[in-house]
Amino acid sequence: MSNKLSRKKLIIPVVVIACIVAAVSAAWSVWAYLDFQKAEALKEKIALEEEKIALEEEKYATPNFGDKEFNYIKYTDKEIIVPGQLLIYDIFYRNTGKIEVKDFKTEIGIPENVVVSQKHLG
Repeated sequence: MSNKLSRKKLIIPVVVIACIVAAVSAAWSVWAYLDFQKAEALKEKIALEEEKIALEEEKYATPNFGDKEFNYIKYTDKEIIVPGQLLIYDIFYRNTGKIEVKDFKTEIGIPENVVVSQKHLG
């Protein structure tokens, strides 16, 4: 009988320890899962922020000639132009973007029957 009693005394602490280990293991698993979910949510948030930053940078990583303060054409604005009258076109362009522009070309409309004088180009 004392042998059975000592076995019961030994089994009870073993079962209690096993239950504690199982509870701690379950709690750790839940904590790890929640931490993983938090990390995934953070990765997604960072990816969205990086995408937003890339879109913003893309706006400025291109040449910009749309700024009317720096880019405009000034010309003689008269309804009647007599033969031989000199028309002056001043063209102002500044690249306010973040990258270099190569082979820049612009076109302006010149009224009908107007001849461009090569000696005044410059």
